[in-house]
Amino acid sequence: MKTRTYNTRFTDGLNHAYFVHGLITSYTDKVIDENMREQLCNDLEYLIDERRDLFQEGPLSGYMHEIDEDSTEEFIVRCVYEAWDSMVQNPPGLFRINPVDARREMLSLMWNVDHFLDTISEWAADVDGLLDRFDHLDKTSETMRLLTQNYVNMMIKKCQGHTKQELEIILRDLRIENTLR
Repeated sequence: MKTRTYNTRFTDGLNHAYFVHGLITSYTDKVIDENMREQLCNDLEYLIDERRDLFQEGPLSGYMHEIDEDSTEEFIVRCVYEAWDSMVQNPPGLFRINPVDARREMLSLMWNVDHFLDTISEWAADVDGLLDRFDHLDKTSETMRLLTQNYVNMMIKKCQGHTKQELEIILRDLRIENTLR
């Protein structure tokens, strides 16, 4: 992670209710189901209200690559939306063939914004130089996209290879865990 003085317009915007409202609305308006929209809205508000420390210190603050114009903080909200969308609203096609596929429900129930943020933050510490050979990429954007996709794929893999009985137990436990959250 490269650190330097950078434009703080995004961070400053998070201090203004109209900016935050517009930012959250730009993502939640894409969600048709009211319950899903509310869940996403709550996750984004939580990120902005409670997890802004990610923007200020650690591997997700500053720049990932020296020549980038955009800091990682400008991509975190988008990454949360993309991971949520891939796990909750639009899971992989194989999980949508059967509308009551237990793996689809499992993937959706496994969504946890804190787990996502903590995991990609941990991974971001190890990506220094990952895309240095590519001269024509927006490296921070691509790195954040890769971290997000890797997280989603990790969670999809956790949904595979279970017997029907194992899935029932896992689903029960996830429902209980989500109720207690």
